[in-house]
Amino acid sequence: MSGCDFKALADSLSDRFLAEGFTVHRYDAYSTSSVYLKLDCGMCNSIRISDHRGKKHLAYRYNIGPWIKKRWHDHDGRCPRHYYPIDEADVLVANVLRDRERRKKRYGEAKYEALMRDNEIQGAQATCGFWSQARKVER
Repeated sequence: MSGCDFKALADSLSDRFLAEGFTVHRYDAYSTSSVYLKLDCGMCNSIRISDHRGKKHLAYRYNIGPWIKKRWHDHDGRCPRHYYPIDEADVLVANVLRDRERRKKRYGEAKYEALMRDNEIQGAQATCGFWSQARKVER
């Protein structure tokens, strides 16, 4: 590991997204140093902060960590995935903000908010996976 403080990075990213009006849910893995942030109840996907490659069957839209040496994108799976080195956190944030604006234009503000609420309700009922162990980040 490169000495990156994943919890501090997750705190910093959470603060930045909260300041932009996002709803943020967080899960700190118990078996690794990875931290996962779900944005707007999944409407803006999730960020994986880690020091290693993830499991192939789990496709996080945004990935950041010291194992990523340069920014790159993977469009081979169900959805595009984006990888950022630690020093490009600002680029990650800017891309998430741009993606949220695109989604809000596509769905409309009211529909976007309704889908967020639906996702959060479904998540609250989950008995396994991210939602069962995540906590909502408050300011």
